[in-house]
Amino acid sequence: MKSAREIYDFGAHAGSLEGYVYGYTKVDITYLPGWAANLVKEYGLLPDDVRAEIQPGLDGTLGRAVRTLAPHLGEGHDVIGLLKKMIQGKLPDSPDDFTRLGQVQQGSYRELYEFAANAGAFEGYVYIPERPDHTKLSAWVENLVKQWWALSPEVRTDIEPSTNLTLGRAIQSLKPYLGEDDQIIVSLKSILKGKLPASADDFVRH
Repeated sequence: MKSAREIYDFGAHAGSLEGYVYGYTKVDITYLPGWAANLVKEYGLLPDDVRAEIQPGLDGTLGRAVRTLAPHLGEGHDVIGLLKKMIQGKLPDSPDDFTRLGQVQQGSYRELYEFAANAGAFEGYVYIPERPDHTKLSAWVENLVKQWWALSPEVRTDIEPSTNLTLGRAIQSLKPYLGEDDQIIVSLKSILKGKLPASADDFVRH
């Protein structure tokens, strides 16, 4: 698979934006212009065939973020414009519209994107750990674990350093509230290898 880590990183960055702004609670809007601009840059660097295959999933990820942000920022805001540059299909009906368009084939770029966006959304959602609905987390993590093991061993090896960062930061966000032995933390750690990020704000790429 071409550039598995590149695809993962883009998907996780897009997903984390969706998760971070969901509910629009304690959102620091000063982060958003640079975040959106970086996504546009990463999107442009993906090969054409990769962009075409992941586009239906990306439309959902960024479309839900637009649905969250537009009522607060306004349709004419630069961040909304940047996000819409990467959306080609119909916007989801709401931030809670998780209708999946198209098929996700095993071993496809789309399969990898869906895992990455889901992992990123989880990280963004729990970044302010007192904000999320914690009743949603167990099922979410169970799905992430299933998605991880559905990927080929080669892809898992390629994206492992980035996955450690994404979900490792999520663990660091949640640990003070859930505790080291909580099943959510244990399940996340079951798919991670190596040293965890030092904090939820540790974005050093390994």
